[in-house]
Amino acid sequence: MQRRLILASAGLLATPGLLRAQAAYPNARPVRIIMPSTPGTPQDFYARSLGEHWSRTLGGTFVVENRPGASGTIGLAHVANSPPDGYTLTFNSNTAQTIAPQVMRDPGFEALKSFAPIMLAYKYGMFLLITPSIPARNTQEFLAWARAKRTGVNMASVGLGSGGQLMGERVKLRGGFPAEPIHYRGSPPALLAVAQGECDYIMDNVGASAPLRREGRLRGLALTGRNRAPDSPEIPLLSEEGLPGFDEEIWFGVSAPAGTPPRIIAMLNAEANRWLASEDIRRRMAGFSHEPMGGSPEDFASFAARDMAVWASVVKETGVRAE
Repeated sequence: MQRRLILASAGLLATPGLLRAQAAYPNARPVRIIMPSTPGTPQDFYARSLGEHWSRTLGGTFVVENRPGASGTIGLAHVANSPPDGYTLTFNSNTAQTIAPQVMRDPGFEALKSFAPIMLAYKYGMFLLITPSIPARNTQEFLAWARAKRTGVNMASVGLGSGGQLMGERVKLRGGFPAEPIHYRGSPPALLAVAQGECDYIMDNVGASAPLRREGRLRGLALTGRNRAPDSPEIPLLSEEGLPGFDEEIWFGVSAPAGTPPRIIAMLNAEANRWLASEDIRRRMAGFSHEPMGGSPEDFASFAARDMAVWASVVKETGVRAE
């Protein structure tokens, strides 16, 4: 009888520690990865793939939740205002984090202060894409067509203040033609609008546009950045087409709310880098002309700060503002 009481007491004493171990991150509840864009994009696939990797290697359940809108700032604002406990993360772009806040009066967060960087995932240039019905085979022919078009030119964008809109506005300014931006809720519908001839051109994701380009439903004329796209090396840079100064790129990275414990950040960073180094992910990124990045949270923080300064000059040049 006494032995049973001793064992029972020992079990009770051990219970709090056992419960704490069972509830240790990330096992207490599902971890949400907020995607501030629509499903069906390359970044959506990457986020889900990374979540599956974390689930396998760290335990727990990682689920992707799409919260698009307002160039991604709706989803990011939700993350910024979530508890910094590691159970809300984001797989987001500079369009949402460092570009849109320079265009919008109040996006609901501070671009650099509201987030704890985990890992910079990848970057890419943007294509100047046109609807195939336009009789232009290169950038200069497109600019000549746009300047001559009397009914005006329509430019598709994935949202007000997005990187794509700013680049599209810059093409318009440097090319010397008028164009009206038409905003869509994400990349897929915007690309489809150009493919169907509802809009004349778009500056958008190299990877997201790949299927429509390969089917001949979009025509890629030129690319931003300093290097040609590996999956389409025949397409020149804008600087090679007589429009210098289009070196800006889009990036995606993984972040958490500011104040998330460093132990959790380090845990997520280590496994995110392992995921990024996998042969399958490298092969998929190469197919989308996405350049893998990786590195430490500090690397990501420095990169984002520099990137914000780069895009500040683009915002100033284009004059894009959202009330």
